[in-house]
Amino acid sequence: MARFTLNSTVSDVEKYFGTAGGLLFPVDRPFNPTATLAQISNSAHYIWYSNIHATRTVEILNYLANQQKKRQIFYPIYSEDEIAAHLESS
Repeated sequence: MARFTLNSTVSDVEKYFGTAGGLLFPVDRPFNPTATLAQISNSAHYIWYSNIHATRTVEILNYLANQQKKRQIFYPIYSEDEIAAHLESS
């Protein structure tokens, strides 16, 4: 079952995957949360890649969503204390 389509937004992906959702996009290049996957799946947004296809982006996100239904696929690598300390210093 396809959860994401070309019309799904960055915000849809971030909400579905929780804290890991924002890390599926480049963290050093902010994306408009209302931009669709069709709009961002190009080398203008991913400047270091030239062979990006929106349909493949959707396919990969749907694969990850299906895997997440079966088991945990994203794991935190920092403790709650480390995260809190980072937030306080920001």
